[in-house]
Amino acid sequence: MQTRVFAEEPDGVRLLMSSMANGQLYQMINRICEDLSSGECRRLLYLCGSLDTDRCGSAHVREVLNSWLSRGQVDQLYLVELLFRLRRFDLLKKEFHISKQEVDGILGQNRALSEYRVLMSDVSEDMGTEDLESLKFLLSGSLSRERLTRVKVKASFRHLTFYLITDKPDLIMS
Repeated sequence: MQTRVFAEEPDGVRLLMSSMANGQLYQMINRICEDLSSGECRRLLYLCGSLDTDRCGSAHVREVLNSWLSRGQVDQLYLVELLFRLRRFDLLKKEFHISKQEVDGILGQNRALSEYRVLMSDVSEDMGTEDLESLKFLLSGSLSRERLTRVKVKASFRHLTFYLITDKPDLIMS
């Protein structure tokens, strides 16, 4: 059975500590990947900053996360935030024995994921087909016809691919 490890900060915020051995994290990654859909795998890879989101199966996600774990780029907090952003509160409870509210408190102080990618991922989850068409129209002067065509082909992946293709913060800021 997994146990939660917290450290009490002076301001009362409890922080999740990365005290699990790598072997435990490898096993946890394997169990988590088994429960993810292909859309969740694609979104997870995007949130991690991976450029290879075309291969979006759970085996590829497992390979990527295990590789990053071996290089010290993934820890317990990183996995908690990924599951939180994927809205997989069932896996947070099952694997980490932690609630959504507790994760909210933890992430208030410590974030492992890019805020930009989290924002783009959340927007893509909430965006409907009509919204996507409007956004494509607005960006048609800035994007090539090829990129706009690719958006049409891959729109079934909940529009996340649109952000993968147009992932240009400077374009959005201007």
